[in-house]
Amino acid sequence: MIWPIRGPAPGVYYANARLKQVVSDEVSGDLRIRAVFDEREERELVYEGMYYSQLDESSVGLEITLAAEITPAQLLEPEYRQAAARLYDECGADDAFLRDMHRRGSRLFIHHGQGRVSCSGKASDMGKTSSIRWSD
Repeated sequence: MIWPIRGPAPGVYYANARLKQVVSDEVSGDLRIRAVFDEREERELVYEGMYYSQLDESSVGLEITLAAEITPAQLLEPEYRQAAARLYDECGADDAFLRDMHRRGSRLFIHHGQGRVSCSGKASDMGKTSSIRWSD
């Protein structure tokens, strides 16, 4: 089943995707991911206006079992502890910073895959209403 960006449940964006290519465009702030869904359909996902991501070129081959949006409070849950520690370390962020960014419209995504949990953050960006979209 190919899951659309806005389903099958609130906050769930996609599942069963094997990453083939991950490219971060620092000028536009876009994170472009080429992925094969359910080992059948290859598509490109674009995370717009990213300010941080733990997904990079070294993530190629990773099987994302679930990509979802979470709140900063959920990031404190035990299952996300390792991803949160990496986010805080690499960005110099803390809980107060994340709560403030969330209040300003930023979004936090979590990617579950093969015993690894990664997080990505989208900076608020005027005029953009979606954070992840299928490319055309």
